Amino acid sequence: MIDLLILLLFNSALCFGFWNACNYEPFKHPYQHGEEIKGVLWFIDKWSSDKWFYKPLCGCLPCMASLHSIYPYWVYMTITNNLYWYSVALYPVYILALSGVNYLIDRE
Repeated sequence: MIDLLILLLFNSALCFGFWNACNYEPFKHPYQHGEEIKGVLWFIDKWSSDKWFYKPLCGCLPCMASLHSIYPYWVYMTITNNLYWYSVALYPVYILALSGVNYLIDRE
């Protein structure tokens, strides 16, 4: 159970890092004179902001739990040989828990 909590925190950090990398709110850096700094993957946010997949991909940190929990959870379950019926039943609970942790991070 502790390993799932660690996976939950790792996955939340992964979501936050991807969300921050896709940030397209250019701001002025205080030490650079007038230059705008954007996230590394800013083009994803700019080109997908009016699409239906924007929020689960990079727009809303709690919504990102639905899409960005797929690969860490199932890779972990595959590596630890826990592919049983309860891992499928636990997955929706994991998504809700990850969404809650992401909401706490996003609240500021």
